[in-house]
Amino acid sequence: MLYLFFKIKKNTRMFKHIKIITAVAIAGINLMACGDTKSKKDPKNQAKEINDSIKKANPSASVKSEDAEFLAKAGYAGVKEIKSSEAIKAVTKNADVIAFADMMVKEHTAMGDRIKAMANPSVKNVAIQKDLNEEDQDDVDDFKTDRDADKDYAAMMVKDHERVVKLFEQGDKTVTDADIKAFISDVLPKLRAHLDHAKELRDKLK
Repeated sequence: MLYLFFKIKKNTRMFKHIKIITAVAIAGINLMACGDTKSKKDPKNQAKEINDSIKKANPSASVKSEDAEFLAKAGYAGVKEIKSSEAIKAVTKNADVIAFADMMVKEHTAMGDRIKAMANPSVKNVAIQKDLNEEDQDDVDDFKTDRDADKDYAAMMVKDHERVVKLFEQGDKTVTDADIKAFISDVLPKLRAHLDHAKELRDKLK
């Protein structure tokens, strides 16, 4: 009987030990999962990945790496405005949204052409991304089934232009290439005007 008591007690301790190990393992998995989710959603991590990819894409740029990075980011921002605006035009019936989207396509195409000319291999040799990142493409595709597509498009335009104005304002202080600086000086007032128009559209659609 005494032997049986010790055996049961020993097995109980082992069972508790196994439960503790299992709980710790589950907690560890959950922590890793949370960490992974944060990594995917953290804007700083996303920005770093974009910056790293830009640097890899432009190893032979004939301008400073910071200037090449600015040009690549500015080029991508324009691509997003154009594709987003083309997508909303395919689904909206709102005249104000259509007019704003037309302006975005026209003016960002003109800006994009100037960026492409500077980025040309025979000029500054900077790679410009032509397609949207997966997350941005998903946001654009959502317009097709979104009941609030007009409002979401306007909100997107405000957010995107806040970012691009900040990018150009920073570039105005840090870019050293004369051609790119001239481009920034010429385009920045237009981008600020775009931001104002986007805010007006957003407020009108509330």
